[in-house]
Amino acid sequence: MVLGLIALLSVTIYFSTHPKPGDSFPPGDNPAGALTSPPAAAQSNRSSDIALKPAADESNWDAVITGQQKTGAATELATRANALLAAGDAKGAVRVLEEALRLKPEDEDLHYNLGIAYGKSGDNTNAEHHYREALRLLPDYPEVHNNLGNLLLHAGRLGEAEEQFTEAIKLMPELATAHSNLGIIRQKENRMPEAIACFRKAVEYNTNYWQAHFNLAVACLSQGSKEEGLHELQTVLRLKPDYKPAQSALDKILASPPNPGP
Repeated sequence: MVLGLIALLSVTIYFSTHPKPGDSFPPGDNPAGALTSPPAAAQSNRSSDIALKPAADESNWDAVITGQQKTGAATELATRANALLAAGDAKGAVRVLEEALRLKPEDEDLHYNLGIAYGKSGDNTNAEHHYREALRLLPDYPEVHNNLGNLLLHAGRLGEAEEQFTEAIKLMPELATAHSNLGIIRQKENRMPEAIACFRKAVEYNTNYWQAHFNLAVACLSQGSKEEGLHELQTVLRLKPDYKPAQSALDKILASPPNPGP
């Protein structure tokens, strides 16, 4: 298995270019799109080592060496693609990852990374293809289920997206982005108590997940839970002081007159 994209992608946000009525987030700033990536820094959570064992004959040994060389070359290409993606060159990252995939066509991490790169380049068709290829090779890959669900959510395919988020949570209950994304589906379905429960679960697992805190604030305020909504907005601004929608919402709450007593 080949090197995954670095954890920088775990805080990347896809922006919705066509927000729909009823969205609980400001136009152009969709907290549904937080991507996940393999834990830690530059590596997938599965071993990428190839064990070198004495072969029965020289020809088999040559095959093992060739496999190791291909893995090393593919890993170097994945590292280069990551640098291109971090620099904003998603199409360049796609080209490099496709080259890596020719070396290791059955590597689920390369397909996963290509799904990310194609998505960021605006090619959602190929992004979906590679996410599904990653799941064909490794069905129990929660980060891929979450990212595929996010892609489907942006395409308005809510039922399919819900299936992916649900599976991601089943495989990795602590995957905060999947809980938050499932909450957004519940918002779109006007199932607000369930949405609030999803957002609370997201911030329980990741207290620094400011997008989920903001979603929770908006959902609570829509249900009249002013105290919790106020607290969540303040948390957002503590985590991301320059987030203007949260500051604007907070200012409106503080400027509004108190509710009259009974």
